[in-house]
Amino acid sequence: NAIYSQPSEWVVQLWRNSPYCKGMTIKPIPFAVDINRFCEVRPANERNQVFVYYKSRNPNEIQFVLNILQKYGIGCKLFQYGKYIETEYLTYLQHSKYGIWVGRHESQGFAVEEALSVNVPLLVWDVKSMNQEYGFNYADIPATVLPYWDDRCGEVFYEGGEFESKLRIFLSKLDTYRPRDYIVEHLSPDVCENHLIKTIKEIGSNSQ
Repeated sequence: NAIYSQPSEWVVQLWRNSPYCKGMTIKPIPFAVDINRFCEVRPANERNQVFVYYKSRNPNEIQFVLNILQKYGIGCKLFQYGKYIETEYLTYLQHSKYGIWVGRHESQGFAVEEALSVNVPLLVWDVKSMNQEYGFNYADIPATVLPYWDDRCGEVFYEGGEFESKLRIFLSKLDTYRPRDYIVEHLSPDVCENHLIKTIKEIGSNSQ
């Protein structure tokens, strides 16, 4: 009468495929985003900053992105995972009109979700495999930067050659994205609490 939880569906599939987890009931149960702390304090038309978030990817890839932004005359602040203070990140989000994300696989991706919760659209260089994490030697296991995402959140690409064209599309549609709406609908405390309660009730009904 047990359910084992993981933060998102792709991680559930990873463990279901493990020989150590045969017959186990594993389900995705995400943690909630603090939507009251990570909130929009000024409308998009009053925000003028841009940031690039970098996490465990080949340094050549982040340099490639920075070079393209320089070509377009786009100034930005670089946030590198593990090397910033959360309050600094939150303050910058509240002044940002958009962000560009160059990350590795995420079981849930809190920093991504916190940006979206502040209603900051993102252009994301996603991954297809865990082996794209720089400095590690993972097997070719399907993975993603974005376990929780839809079209309201921004744009996604997978190859460096796509970046420049995706950037133009992203900027042309910047006023149409509504990332906070997605987070409130899928990852707010009430939604996550109800999901957990429903899962617990399933355990009880299956045991009868």
